[in-house]
Amino acid sequence: MVADRTARRRPWTVLFVVAWLGVIASVTLLPVASGPRLPSTCFFCGPLGGVDFVLNVVLFVPLGLGLAALVGRTGLVTILALGITVAIEFLQWRIIPGRDSSLGDVTANALGAATGALLMAALPSWVRARGALARRLTTASAAVAGGVILLGAWLVVPAVPAHGVAVQVTVERPNLDSFDGTVVALRLHDSAIHATQRLQPAALLDSNGTVAIETAVTGPAGRTQRQAMIVAIANQVEEALFVGQWGSAAVFRVHTQANTLRLRTLMVRLEGAFGQEAPRDTQLTLTASASPRAIHLATSSAAGAVGLAFPHTAALAWTALLPWDVALTPGWWPANALWLALIVLPVGYWAAAGGGAPARGWWPGLIPLAAVVAGPLAFGISWPMPGEWAGLVGGIMAGTAAQRLTRAAIRG
Repeated sequence: MVADRTARRRPWTVLFVVAWLGVIASVTLLPVASGPRLPSTCFFCGPLGGVDFVLNVVLFVPLGLGLAALVGRTGLVTILALGITVAIEFLQWRIIPGRDSSLGDVTANALGAATGALLMAALPSWVRARGALARRLTTASAAVAGGVILLGAWLVVPAVPAHGVAVQVTVERPNLDSFDGTVVALRLHDSAIHATQRLQPAALLDSNGTVAIETAVTGPAGRTQRQAMIVAIANQVEEALFVGQWGSAAVFRVHTQANTLRLRTLMVRLEGAFGQEAPRDTQLTLTASASPRAIHLATSSAAGAVGLAFPHTAALAWTALLPWDVALTPGWWPANALWLALIVLPVGYWAAAGGGAPARGWWPGLIPLAAVVAGPLAFGISWPMPGEWAGLVGGIMAGTAAQRLTRAAIRG
């Protein structure tokens, strides 16, 4: 009977593997704009090498799941994935324009496939886990959730680059638009700075761990299609801060602890900062600051003022893994709630299967809640928003509901 079910599923499994290979090819084998050549021996290549490594692992997990369903052995799955990866890296190295191959990509892809194969072997018993096994899985998933939440709290804290930086004003960069205005004044922490000025990293943060910059520009010329740099403080490999225009919005980001792991830094967006076409003598002042607690961005002119405050919470960890630039507004909070819900969903699932006294099965659920409280206390970030607390509760409830549905399906 089991053999018959396996035989019926095999064509669908083959189809899935072929389809996912197509997904991998579309992500890895399409030409891209050429950038600086990176060493082939690097693991975390470039400023966003950490993002690339993690996403390469995630990209190959489904392939590992599919191959394990076909061949059933983790070692063989890893070997097959290595062969696929080497072929991809060779094409990127010799044929595909703008692509780089690296040892880090090979390692990440093999690790992702092996993870998928291990999950395929473990998932049946995990889904049906009861009693002591379910309680162990509850504790493990709660510890992982708590660790991810604390890591997210640390990632959003402003930090300084490792090397000296220089002030750059309205410089044209690849894949960015030009800012059609003039910077007439710059102030960093109430001290005047100027284009090309070199700064020591320690000068960027004050005693409260805050970076603050004020930029006065004249003649903003309406919307841009892409980002346009107004001012950046950076060196050849790191960016301390960036103030720019994107469409009719002002955007701002600063160097945070996420950059130390080569992950992406949160960028915030203030809508309506740049309105319609303005005369050349119109002056607009942009004020931006980032502290462990929040990012503030505001603009003021003779026509009025707009501003926003964007709280730094542990739920923003998902932004560190984005493969592209996204400028967020406070209206993105549902994504934070969803992130927290997904993190704690396994805790609710296995806690509901633990059996025994409620306290015995559910106490590990306090671990992520403790991490949510510990993050603000340890790193000075903001407390979770009400919607983010709702995400935590909703994730636990969703996990409990999934456990009940699974149990009913198994019984049926």
